[in-house]
Amino acid sequence: MLLNAGTDTAVLVANSGSTSGLAYSNTLTSAIQLPAGADGVKPAGTVGMVRYNTTNNEFEGFSGSPASWQSLGGQPTGGANDKIFYLNSQIVTTNYTLPSTPLAKNAMSAGPITINTGITVTVPTGQAWSIV
Repeated sequence: MLLNAGTDTAVLVANSGSTSGLAYSNTLTSAIQLPAGADGVKPAGTVGMVRYNTTNNEFEGFSGSPASWQSLGGQPTGGANDKIFYLNSQIVTTNYTLPSTPLAKNAMSAGPITINTGITVTVPTGQAWSIV
């Protein structure tokens, strides 16, 4: 997949009908298909990569400090698309440090939360992790 912003926010996309095999598209109904794969077969990752996780049924991007695959957001909906619920896992399976640069972040989770043996969650000074 090749993306490149053109004039008027057009995006360079594959087009078998053009001589180069590429064409600019700015159709509002256009879409791109992201790479997709299971949770256990993620690529090594470079900051800025995006993919669809077929195990978790969510979009994820490679970013952060330390760099890792992270959910790109989205939120489950209740009836009539009400934004009611936030879902989080109950088990911390890998070391994690709340981001502190360039802007410090706080975190919150709904408990109970289990931190696996040998795993560390670091909350830098002046930041907070609240478990409700």
